[in-house]
Amino acid sequence: MSSNGCRSLTLSRMISALVVVVLSCTAAELHAQRTTSASQFVLRVSAANAEEVAARNGLTIVRQIDGQDLFLVTKTSSPLPVSALSADGSLSSAGGVTSDPEILSIEPNAVVATPESQSPDLNGSVVSILDGAGTLVNYFNNQVWSRYVDQPATAAIGLAAGRATSGTGGGIVAVIDTGVDPTHPALAGSLVAGYDFIHETEGIASEWSDVDGSVVSILDGSVVSILDGQQVVTVNGSTVAILDQATASAIDTSLLPRSFGHGTMVAGLIHLVAPTARIMPLKAFQADGTSTVFDVVRAIYYAMDHGARVINMSFSASTASPEITRAINIATNRGIICVASAGNLGAETLVYPGALRNVLGVGSTTSTMPPIRSSFSNYGDSLVSLGAPGEAVITTYPGGHYAAAWGTSFSAPLVAGSASLLLQVDPTVDQQKAADLLGKAQFMDAGMGRGRLNLAEAVQTVHDAIPPTVTLTAPTSGGSVFGSVLVSANAYDNVAVSSVQLQLDGNAIGPEITSAPFERSWNTASVSNGNHVLTAIAHDAAGNVSSSVINVTVTNDTEAPAIALTTPVDSTVVTGTVAVLASATDDIGVAGVQFTVDGQPAGPEVDAAPYQLVWNTWDLANGSHTISARARDAAGHVAETSVSIVVTNDHVPPTVAIELIPGVTVSGMLPIVATASDDIGVAGVQLLLDGSPMSGELAGAPYELVWDTAQVANGNHVLTAIARDAAGHQTTASVAVTVDNTGIGNDLLTQ
Repeated sequence: MSSNGCRSLTLSRMISALVVVVLSCTAAELHAQRTTSASQFVLRVSAANAEEVAARNGLTIVRQIDGQDLFLVTKTSSPLPVSALSADGSLSSAGGVTSDPEILSIEPNAVVATPESQSPDLNGSVVSILDGAGTLVNYFNNQVWSRYVDQPATAAIGLAAGRATSGTGGGIVAVIDTGVDPTHPALAGSLVAGYDFIHETEGIASEWSDVDGSVVSILDGSVVSILDGQQVVTVNGSTVAILDQATASAIDTSLLPRSFGHGTMVAGLIHLVAPTARIMPLKAFQADGTSTVFDVVRAIYYAMDHGARVINMSFSASTASPEITRAINIATNRGIICVASAGNLGAETLVYPGALRNVLGVGSTTSTMPPIRSSFSNYGDSLVSLGAPGEAVITTYPGGHYAAAWGTSFSAPLVAGSASLLLQVDPTVDQQKAADLLGKAQFMDAGMGRGRLNLAEAVQTVHDAIPPTVTLTAPTSGGSVFGSVLVSANAYDNVAVSSVQLQLDGNAIGPEITSAPFERSWNTASVSNGNHVLTAIAHDAAGNVSSSVINVTVTNDTEAPAIALTTPVDSTVVTGTVAVLASATDDIGVAGVQFTVDGQPAGPEVDAAPYQLVWNTWDLANGSHTISARARDAAGHVAETSVSIVVTNDHVPPTVAIELIPGVTVSGMLPIVATASDDIGVAGVQLLLDGSPMSGELAGAPYELVWDTAQVANGNHVLTAIARDAAGHQTTASVAVTVDNTGIGNDLLTQ
């Protein structure tokens, strides 16, 4: 096999610098690489008999492809010569190897190479392609270099017009290559797990696994401005770099493998065309650009088994591999679209897999109008299905850089990305449909198949049969609504939702909405209370329609509540702590009752029956006051009622006095008279002699009794009167007297 995949490339750091890199591989290098696998073969044999068949033919099984009757084997004693194989891959008796009827096929595990075999002439015009300032722009939520998005190749294939109809890509595109840079800002969000067949690791196969830390530091250096202090340096015999000076002085270019970055560049062009497609990196090639038949076959089966809908193969060989052909046949029978590069020998010659009838073989063209075949591109209608730009196309490169690339390796991913656009419109598109649709190309001279890729034409007749999905998310289905209500829907389409119409009972709620959020405000006062139907109708550009319906009950509140104060009633005299009670009703429901005294809130709003308030009147001035109760419903209607009450809180203690001259001498029967008064009222007066009650409490005036002084010993005694009001205030008055009952016939003197 010979190398015919990619031609050359130029890279630039997204936010620092640009580099021109040419990939090359000499015939001597390829010959040396082939000898390393000369003793390996790809053997197809029933898995049940594989060990036995291998043993009797002097073969050792190295590994099996999962789920396939396909094995990598070695022949350690005298390698099996290529001449021992017939044209169809079966064993012959040549070279001392006996034909075995149980061996279905066997072929050398030949080296497959992905870089170009020839280099373009680098001169000032090549350097000037990227010699200019660029800016960072937002591209599907990622910051990318503006010249990556806005480049002649995208205009040449009608990308903007094509995507306006077909969307931005769907499905998984498998890239069988050298891996990708998993952290490249433009690609990281689009990658899905693949497999590294070189290092046998699951996950996003990385190009960095083939290089050491010094190369990583070269390509992932500090951030500087675009083309800051640029200078041209010679990297090696086929490389010219435009770098900021700090980077240029640090590079040891001998550390860069020949094909390092190839997979990242291919993935970048797929992402450019189909930014929402998922990219599955399958690392079957080392950074030196070499792989084997067995690893390529493994990668094709892996892509099939893990959901890929497109397989990009930017490599080629001069002879067909039966097992690669078989794997591709199975893939296309399963509806997978296979795309391959046409090679860069500038000859009318067949290369594989691009020349297979069920593969889209892609040649390279200019980005000019009219399109011209690239001088390095292979041609011939038996090989090339169509062409795509392959000269100075700008793409991603490891380390956050960007590259300008030459070669059919970079024409193929433009077509693979276009196939992803078709899949988004019609998921049933297969290899044949894709060939027919993408074949609606810009006419070119003979030898470039249907001509140069023209997405604007290709997507015009692709049939979008998938209706959008739409769901009403608000209000809640079956719920009650009133007032101003937000009607909201979610809508999605395989390509794009062109509009959503919201309806109430079949009538539009405003004009169609052409972009998210799909929502309108609905004033329910415009309809009667009761059941109503809300509908969301989604349309796509192809005329497909879907709808979502919910039922709601409108419960607009049209009447104010009714409220009455039941306690206290009007004109009630109150003191101390008072229970205030109200009754409230509403046609829909009372939202709350607020009590106020003299217009000021008396506690928080009461939101549920019983509507009551415990009110302490003590802090109010005595006199007339107004108690109000205001009922509110959810619609904002208010009703209020009030009563007038009189507060008579007793704040002042009573006064009391005993009508006796202090110190007087008394005898016989003596009237004891007390006077008492209070701002509200005296509740009672208690008379005491020497601290002991002389009788029960006197509840009303006159507060008096007759004291028989003969009942006590002559001498000094104390008379006391205690007046009490209803508030519990007490006042005490005392008078000291002298009792002297020793004189006979003496009258009792009272003053």
